[in-house]
Amino acid sequence: MTRIELIKNMYRHDFSSFNGFAFQALYPHMKYHDNWHIHALAEVLSRAERGEVQRLIINMPPRMLKSFCASVSLPAWILGRDPHKKILCLHSGNTLGQELHESCLRLITNPRYMGVFDHMAVAPQSRRFSTSFGGGRQYMSIHEPLTGLGADYIIVDDPISTMDAQNEHERRRLNGQFDQNILQRLNNKKSGVIILVMQRLHEHDLSAHLLAKNEGWELISMPAIAMQDETWKLPRGQIYIRKKGEPLHKERETHEQLADILRSIGGYPFAYQYLQGQYKTKFGEAGEGGVWLEPTREGEFYDMYDSPQRPQGLFRMNEIDFMLPRIFNIGEDPIPANAREPTMEEVLHNAKRNREVMLEHQRKVASGELDF
Repeated sequence: MTRIELIKNMYRHDFSSFNGFAFQALYPHMKYHDNWHIHALAEVLSRAERGEVQRLIINMPPRMLKSFCASVSLPAWILGRDPHKKILCLHSGNTLGQELHESCLRLITNPRYMGVFDHMAVAPQSRRFSTSFGGGRQYMSIHEPLTGLGADYIIVDDPISTMDAQNEHERRRLNGQFDQNILQRLNNKKSGVIILVMQRLHEHDLSAHLLAKNEGWELISMPAIAMQDETWKLPRGQIYIRKKGEPLHKERETHEQLADILRSIGGYPFAYQYLQGQYKTKFGEAGEGGVWLEPTREGEFYDMYDSPQRPQGLFRMNEIDFMLPRIFNIGEDPIPANAREPTMEEVLHNAKRNREVMLEHQRKVASGELDF
């Protein structure tokens, strides 16, 4: 076998290698910023193509090639390996769907691709293309009627806009559409594959909805900043160890750039869009609130005269005040380690109890039960 045939064979059987090949075939004048996360993503998508993972959720920050890998490169690779397969791609709107579909079609009709999969021939139609073997790729808006459609692979990519994700009605509408219509579109319920690709947008978004149902979904969650040490499987038995605090792809977004994004968009959006919900916000969507601090520490005796001065009282704080020191090591944590930090519910409970004690004391004084 010649060197050229060996390379072609590698592209046919190794999706990670094909990914880089596909990007350079489509965008020959752009630099391909290779990174470990693309290979980790390729590894799990390869398992999905083989049917080893049949329900897959991929949560990643924006602009990290997740849509290219899952909605452009993967369909082209699947059809090159088996042109009988039918692939249905669903998106929040037709604009994104059309863009990704046209990219996939340009890849499949690219001379370099056809040199690897020389049996491929496609017939483009409106919002779909078909292979000469009966397979193909079709895209639709996720909320369109899906009656009569069937697929071996369903790829749901960015199913809801950032704005709609903040609307409870729109979130419920999407979750209901998925439960009632999308799961039923598989040609074979046992062997068919569904892949959901999205950045987290809300604590009750589609990813959270599916994971809460506990129906065998495998989650790939890659935050922009590692919240803990992570170990990732790469192709050919390799692994990558990502250290806590490490950016996902520092050539695209550095530590400093991500901190600026946090300051720009706020704590709650950053916690989901960039940290994929792995950081639990203190104030939720509000972004700011009150925190009651007491000077005592757990397990110590505190003397208000002899012990050192410490923050005490009710403080108004912003989510960013916590996230910058805890995630980026910028500045000091507003709540020192081991500080006493009652929740607002506890503060209100204690205030109510203290008021009840005071009123009872006043009643006893007024009735003569107490002489002071």
